Amino acid sequence: MKTSPEPGRDSQTDRNLIETDPKTDTLHKFSLQFKDQNAENSYIMSLIYPKCQNFQATKVENHYYFLTTLLAILIIYSLGYIFSYELSSSLTFQLLILNISGLCFYILYFLIRKQLLSTLLPEILQFFYFSISTALILNGKFLQIWIFNSSSSAFSCIFGILLMQTTSKFVLLFTFRAFFITNLLISFVYLALNIASEQDLLLTLLEFFVLFISTVIETMKFYFSELEYRERYEISSINIQGKNKEAMTEIESITFYIQQALGIVNMLMFTSVRYKANMKELFEVLNKVLKGIMTKTNLYEVDMEGITAGMDAEDKIFMKEYVKDNKKPPPESLKSELRKTIELPKRYQVEDLLGVLRQVGNNWNFDIFFLAECTANKPTTTIGKYAIGKYRLDEIFKINESICQKFFEKLESSYKLNPYHNSTHAADVLSSFLFILHQSILFEVATDYEILACIIANLGHDVGHPGFTNRFLVNSRDSLALTYNDLSVLEMMHSSLSFQIMQEPGANILEGLPNDVFIAVRLQIIEMILATDMSKHFDLIGKLKAKIVSSPNRPIDTPEHRLEIMRIAIKAADVGHAAKSRDLHIKWSHLVIEEFFLQGDLEKAKGLTVSMYCDREKTDIPKSQSGFIKNIVLPIYESLNNYIASTVIDSDCIEELKRNQSEWEHAHTRKRLFTTKPGSLDMGDTPMLKTLKSLGSDFRNSTE
Repeated sequence: MKTSPEPGRDSQTDRNLIETDPKTDTLHKFSLQFKDQNAENSYIMSLIYPKCQNFQATKVENHYYFLTTLLAILIIYSLGYIFSYELSSSLTFQLLILNISGLCFYILYFLIRKQLLSTLLPEILQFFYFSISTALILNGKFLQIWIFNSSSSAFSCIFGILLMQTTSKFVLLFTFRAFFITNLLISFVYLALNIASEQDLLLTLLEFFVLFISTVIETMKFYFSELEYRERYEISSINIQGKNKEAMTEIESITFYIQQALGIVNMLMFTSVRYKANMKELFEVLNKVLKGIMTKTNLYEVDMEGITAGMDAEDKIFMKEYVKDNKKPPPESLKSELRKTIELPKRYQVEDLLGVLRQVGNNWNFDIFFLAECTANKPTTTIGKYAIGKYRLDEIFKINESICQKFFEKLESSYKLNPYHNSTHAADVLSSFLFILHQSILFEVATDYEILACIIANLGHDVGHPGFTNRFLVNSRDSLALTYNDLSVLEMMHSSLSFQIMQEPGANILEGLPNDVFIAVRLQIIEMILATDMSKHFDLIGKLKAKIVSSPNRPIDTPEHRLEIMRIAIKAADVGHAAKSRDLHIKWSHLVIEEFFLQGDLEKAKGLTVSMYCDREKTDIPKSQSGFIKNIVLPIYESLNNYIASTVIDSDCIEELKRNQSEWEHAHTRKRLFTTKPGSLDMGDTPMLKTLKSLGSDFRNSTE
C-alpha cells in the first residue's frame, strides 16, 4: 500500500493554526485587526474590490444592494419634499443638501471603481456615509420647522438611516469599530439637533432610542460577520502560503502558480491605471494557458493541422492515420427512458433474487457475501445479468440472453480463488460503483453505452488476478511482468483478458454494437480498468483536484469529462469496503490482510524483500488499515465528492470512512505492536480487533 500526503485539514485545525503559528498574521479577537499592517490593508482591499481578490469576504452584489438602496432613499425623500412643500428657496436648499451629498458619493464610487482614487479610501467612504446620514437628519421634520420655519409634514429620517445601516456593512464601513463609532456619532447628532429644535422631546427620545438600539444590534451582527470573514481570510492566506509545503502533482503545481499569477495580475489591474491595458492582456493570456492545461488530455500532443498544413490531401490522410493516435469522437447513443425508471427485469433467471438484487445501487451496505451464498458462489454472473436487464441494455444493444449468460459465466470462472481478489470482490465493486452512480448527477447524463462499459469494467477489473501485487510480479520476474513490460502489469492483463473472453464462441457480449460504439465502449473499459492501478493514484487524484480548482462549474457534459469521473468512481468502488459498515469492512479487511500475508510468505520463500504490510510476523494491522484509509481511500472519496457534490455519498460513505479510520487508530493506540501467525490472531481486545480475530478463525477453519 502507498501513502499519500495528509488529507486537507478541517476548519477547526486551521483555526488552531491561526492561534498558535507565530508566522501567521495573528488576529486579535477583540479589536479584530491583523498585527501585520500589510495583511490588514490587503483584507480591506478585498472588501473594497471584491472582484479583484482570490479571497472574497463579501460579494460584489452587496455593493449593488447599497447603491440601489441609496438611490431609492434619495428618490423617496426628494419626492416627499416636493409633494410636501410649495416651491421655495427652503425646498431648493433641502433638495440640494441631500441630493448633492448623494451625487458626490456616486461620483466618488465611480472614481474608486476606475482606480482614479486610491488613497485613504476607507476614511473617505466613512466620511460620505456620515455626510449622507447627516443630510437626512437635516431634512427631518423638526429641523425643517426650526431652520425653515415650515410646518409641513415630511418623512422621518430614521427610516433612511436604518436602511443605510443594514446595507453599508463591508461596503462603506469595513470594521465593526468604524461602524459603531460612526453610527453612534450619527445618533448623537440626531439627538442634539432635534433637542435644539425644541420640538416634541418625547418623540425625539423615542427615535433616538430606536436608532441607538439598532446601532448596537447591527454592531454585534457586524462583529461576528467580521470575525468569520477575517478568519476565513487568514485561513486562505495560510493555505496559499502552505500550499508549497504540500505534496502536489506537476499539473497541480503548474495550475497553482498560474492561479497565483492571475491573482497578482488581477490586483494590479485594479491598482495600476498606467499599465491596466497590459495587465488585462496578460490576464487573458494566463487564463488561456490555464484553460488549455485543464482541457487537454495530453499536454504534449502536437498540432497535426499545423504539421500537415503544407501537405497534399493524401499525405494529410496518411499522417493522421499512421502518425497520430486519432480516436474517433464518441457516439451519441439513445437515452432510454426505461433505464431512467429502473424497472426490475423478469428474466435472466434472477426472479427469485429480485428482493435481494433490488438493493443494488440503492443500499451502500449491500451484503455481497449473502448474494454469493444464495447463488452458489456466482455473484458476478448474477449481478452482471441483473444490471444488464435493469438498465434495458440488452434491448438497446441487442444482447442475446444466452451470450450474456455465457460471457459473465466465463468472466466469473476466470477469477481465481484468492482470499480477496475474487469474483465476490468484483461483484461488490460493481454494486458500490452503481450506488455512487445513482447518488450523483452523473447518472442523469451518462449514456447507455457508458453504463454498459461501466458494468463490464467493474466486473472485469480484477479478472485473472493471481493474488499478488504488481511489485511482486516485477521483482520475481513473473511471466505476466515480462508480457506487459512491467507497466500496470495486472491492469493490462485484466483488460486484455476481459476482451479475450469475448472472443470465445457465444460469449461476445458486444457483438451487436456498431463499430463506433464498440470502439467507445472498449476505450472506456480499458481506461477504467487501468485507472485501478495504484501507481496512477496520485496522478488521477491530482488532475481531478486541479480541475476542481480551475473549473468551478464541474462540467460533466462531455464523454471526456464523464470518463474522468468514472475512472475516479471505479477507484472509489475498488477500495469501497473501507467505507462500508463496520462488520462488512472488518470482513473484507481480514481477506485482504490474509492475501497480503500469503504474498509475504512467498516472498520470504523466494528470498525477496518482503513488501510493506505483507509480513505476518511484524505487521501492525490497525496502523496499516488506518493509514490506508487516511492516506488513500479518504482522499479518493473527498476528491470525487468535491466534484459530484452528493450529500448521500458524504453521509453514507465519507462519514463511515472517518468512523472506521478512527476505530483502527484507536485499536493502534491500544496495542502498538502485535503479531499475527498461522494458527493464532492475537489482535488485542478492541471491538474491531475482536471481530477480526473471530473472522480469522472462521477463515482458517473453512480452508482446512
